[in-house]
Amino acid sequence: MKPLELTVCAFGPYAGTETIDFTRLSQGLFLITGDTGSGKTMIFDAICYALFGEASGSGGRAREARFRSDYADAATDTYVHFRFAHTGQEIEIRRTPGYERAARRGTGIVTQQPKADMRNLTTGQTYSGVTEVTREVVALLGMDAGQYAQTAMIAQGEFLKILLATSEERTRIFRRVFGTGLYERIAQAVKEHASQANRERDAQRTAYEAIAQRALLPGDAEAAVLAHTPDRAPELAQKIQDKLQQDDAAQQQVVQQLHALEKQQLQAARDITQAHALNAALDELTQAQTAYAALKERAPAVQQLRGQVARARAAQAVEPAAVSLQAEHKRLTGMRADAETKHKQHEKQAEQAQQCQAAFTQAETDMQAVPELQAIAARLEGVLPTFARTEHAQKASAQASEAARTAIDAHQHAEQQYAALSAAYLMDQAGILADTLVDGQPCPVCGATEHPHKAAHVDGAPDKHTLDTARERRDTLQTRAQDATQKARDALQTRDTLLQALGEALGQTPDGTQLHQLHQATQQRLDDTTQRIAELTQAHKNSLKAHQDAQSKLAAAQAALEQATQA
Repeated sequence: MKPLELTVCAFGPYAGTETIDFTRLSQGLFLITGDTGSGKTMIFDAICYALFGEASGSGGRAREARFRSDYADAATDTYVHFRFAHTGQEIEIRRTPGYERAARRGTGIVTQQPKADMRNLTTGQTYSGVTEVTREVVALLGMDAGQYAQTAMIAQGEFLKILLATSEERTRIFRRVFGTGLYERIAQAVKEHASQANRERDAQRTAYEAIAQRALLPGDAEAAVLAHTPDRAPELAQKIQDKLQQDDAAQQQVVQQLHALEKQQLQAARDITQAHALNAALDELTQAQTAYAALKERAPAVQQLRGQVARARAAQAVEPAAVSLQAEHKRLTGMRADAETKHKQHEKQAEQAQQCQAAFTQAETDMQAVPELQAIAARLEGVLPTFARTEHAQKASAQASEAARTAIDAHQHAEQQYAALSAAYLMDQAGILADTLVDGQPCPVCGATEHPHKAAHVDGAPDKHTLDTARERRDTLQTRAQDATQKARDALQTRDTLLQALGEALGQTPDGTQLHQLHQATQQRLDDTTQRIAELTQAHKNSLKAHQDAQSKLAAAQAALEQATQA
């Protein structure tokens, strides 16, 4: 890019319109000289502003928006007109900054909005608008404002410092001139992240070895080697997985055997109960057959008694025999009624015994579900403490996140304060340099030995101690923010680990927002399962007692029937 003509109006120290015709200068090296504060740097600021809408230089000056001359008349507009040649084309740009000025009619303050226009004098193409003009300039030159300032010019006051500075000071000067502080911060951040990654790697390695040691089997030398080699963790995991599969298979076989034995035990109990019932039925049958035989044997006697009654009636003259016969008949009738009553009671007790037997058999069947319910209850009871830990971890994670946000906000606020103080401090460098000027001694910037118009200090600019204090506070808050952020990450990881453990135990990964409801539902399920186990156990106990009572009553009824029959 070759400058051809620059016109500034009410810009910086120039109250009126000033034009520089670069075509009148030689094609080689030329020098711009003048007293301090006469506006030499403002020429470069005007060129850079015309191209990119920013001033040249580093630090706060590049972001300064007050281009309006303090000496300009209210009726004079502030603008920069720049014409230059590039790649065989001639281009002109006119920019007007945003500023506040006194109203030209009446009183009050008027805000002038920023404007920009660009025209390619070779092709006739035009562009309007601050953003569009800046975008076209960057595309045309292949660099933005920062890159232009780093490659096309070095800010005033840096040359002498570079020549006289030590290597360390020169590094700091170049870093400020070329704006590489960002890359230094990036490198520092990368270094910190690398250190953090190394610490996390060491912590993970220690955790891996601790977990691997717990998973080792005595005498397994190969697994012991793998436990100290994180890179071979998949091999150890596969080895443990194989062992777990073997243990699962063995456990499954034992469970199957246990179930088979339980079924055999239940079948044996049912067989014994049925055998008892059959024996009781056989006893009842035998007793009934005996009673029937006894009654059959007494049939002739009854017939004989009937004959006697007939003869007694025929011989009414014999009064004592008739009375005796009537008494015997009454006694036999009572015995027959009593025997029938005992027989009915026996049948009723037999029916109740069968009902109790059926209830007991059903209770035995229901009891088969108790081992599975007990396993479910044990699993749910083991999960409940994890809920408490997870809820505590969730609260801790929320608190850590809030603390991290607060620390980050505080650091950002301190960063903004430091940036503002740093910009004001850099703006005040001319005043600081002016304090060191002595008549007769050359200025380190322009070389003049007379200093009639020394630069004044910027109002509100901080001293170096204030700036250093702000930087230390920013660094301290940055460390706190990093620590708080790491604690928040650790708390979140702890909560996620517990949530994963709950998901594995429950068969579904719970949502953190519904953790309390799921906790209550799991507790209710445990209570319901425990109550069901108690109900089944009590029902089995009650049915067993009822069965035993029914057998006792049936035996008593059988004995009473036998006694009535024998009589």
